[in-house]
Amino acid sequence: MLGTAAQGVALTVLRYTRVNGGWFAVRGLAATGWISAQPALSAPGVFRSYRSSRFGALYPATWREVPVPAPAAATSSVAFRPASGAGDIVVTTAASVTQLPNGRSGYGLRSVSQVLVCGITAGLVVFQRAAAAPAATPTSVPESLDYLAVVRLPIGKHGALGLYADMPDLGPTLQVFRQFVAAVTFSAPQCPG
Repeated sequence: MLGTAAQGVALTVLRYTRVNGGWFAVRGLAATGWISAQPALSAPGVFRSYRSSRFGALYPATWREVPVPAPAAATSSVAFRPASGAGDIVVTTAASVTQLPNGRSGYGLRSVSQVLVCGITAGLVVFQRAAAAPAATPTSVPESLDYLAVVRLPIGKHGALGLYADMPDLGPTLQVFRQFVAAVTFSAPQCPG
């Protein structure tokens, strides 16, 4: 479960793990849980939490949650968009990784790196628009900007999670996406959230 602790509240640190960017197990007066060791993810008033039956995440407080139609093979999708400016992050769930979109027509591969999502190593694939991109379809994220970042991973025996970011640049918006990816949680033994 994602939650918050009020600024100034005293928490007892129980242990630390380096998994997924680092997490502290903490105990307060009424609850025990995990807090990210990444300062950008624990700043007061900076992030909101999202929770569904399949996953949870933190997203910037200046962004809003927007439901989107899911691809035919996917079970659900949700988008997070900034209040101003371009870009979005879309999370799609499906029965398997092969049922999740990967890339987009008119985009070419730019880079591949690894990220940890709740203890699972996954590829972070960045695509760059090579030509005029076609209009969005139900199998792609809603916008068509210069860059598309994709993370796809299994989240159990019968589920997969696709994380997509449409970005105007590879600077601040890619950093927001990396922070979002690092804050994703789901039910799995290796996931401290």
